[in-house]
Amino acid sequence: MTIPHLETERLVLEPFGSAEHIQAWCEMDMDAEVMRHIRPPSPDLEFARKRLQDAETGGPAIVGNWGIREKAGNTIVGRGLLRWLADESAVEIGYRLSRASWGKGYATELALAIVDYSFATLSLPAICGVYQQGNIGSRKVLEKCGMVDAGTTSTHGNSAKPMMMITRDQWLADKA
Repeated sequence: MTIPHLETERLVLEPFGSAEHIQAWCEMDMDAEVMRHIRPPSPDLEFARKRLQDAETGGPAIVGNWGIREKAGNTIVGRGLLRWLADESAVEIGYRLSRASWGKGYATELALAIVDYSFATLSLPAICGVYQQGNIGSRKVLEKCGMVDAGTTSTHGNSAKPMMMITRDQWLADKA
């Protein structure tokens, strides 16, 4: 499947994979603050590159994978993706932004674009988002995408994490 370019008012979501995307992802993966709600940060660039390679080849199937470029500065500010949960029960939206781009509404902007693509183009029946219990910012992004509480999942490690979900029917009703 070809991953399309998507655009928002301030961002371009471009197929992930360029050297620029990989470098930005690795820098985020080594940043303890960016990784605070995900996992321990990578100790160095080599470890981060290996972690990315392992995630790309050994993890759940990826449905969509984008490098996030800020239009104004023409810089990579993050990554967004759609992938199946490890148990293949649902497709999950994920996103990560560099610290310099926090507080600008980019997470909501890119997540809304990915949700719209998921339903309008891919016709997926539902999209979920999984977040760490203390990550209120991520929960708010998911809420702004129309997601509601959907229990917990243990597909991200050994402990249950909160999950939110929106169905295509809910999305269509919100668009009407």
